[in-house]
Amino acid sequence: MIFSQCIVQIKLLEAWGSMEKQHSSAVSSSLDCLQSAVCRVPLIEGATVSPLANQKKSLRLLMI
Repeated sequence: MIFSQCIVQIKLLEAWGSMEKQHSSAVSSSLDCLQSAVCRVPLIEGATVSPLANQKKSLRLLMI
């Protein structure tokens, strides 16, 4: 019985590796789309763009 449970757990862990890659890819793609959308927002009434480092920091904070 314990052996069969271990086999099931091993199969689930192997499947998790694939799911983790897909999840990571989806999150990365979502961040790229978000950054692209934010970069197209028009600046009005004297607004300025902060340096790229601050934008990357903001995106990292969104991931937390």
